Amino acid sequence: MFITAPFTSIIVTLVLYILQGAILGLSTSIPLYLTKEGAWKQQGIYSLVHYPFSLKLIWAPIIDVLYIQRFGRRQTWLLPIQIILGIALIVLSFYIEPFIKNLRVIPLSIFVFFVLFLTASQDICVDGWALTLFASSNVVWQSTSQTIGQTLGRFLGSSFLLTFESANFTNSYIRQP
Repeated sequence: MFITAPFTSIIVTLVLYILQGAILGLSTSIPLYLTKEGAWKQQGIYSLVHYPFSLKLIWAPIIDVLYIQRFGRRQTWLLPIQIILGIALIVLSFYIEPFIKNLRVIPLSIFVFFVLFLTASQDICVDGWALTLFASSNVVWQSTSQTIGQTLGRFLGSSFLLTFESANFTNSYIRQP
């Protein structure tokens, strides 16, 4: 059989990377909405939201050092991050449309920056945890799970959602008279 790593480890990391990719896909599709409503200045301000992934270099050692031994190095951070991220996305769902329609890019950018900071923190946890989930001979499955999961997640978070938001597409292929 081709899969020598534990199947559950592959599924767990794949799902976590899909969730991560979906948030990244959503954050990269927001400038398309800003193009309809605003100008280049608003897109320039919004582009700063992706800095948390550049700042992982500073934040990762803190996540590695501070943990509750009973829960484990990565799981100490992963569950609270997931809960806060879920709450933040629910709150964002109520405000994203008014922020975009009224060109309130600064509050939108601050909120998405916070969401991407949590996502970058999740990435640190999942990357480290995945390396411990797989034996040294199966560590290749971590990068495979990451690539497939993030790519699928980005597709679901951007292209898939943008396609189904199109009135022409949904009227032609989804809604039947």
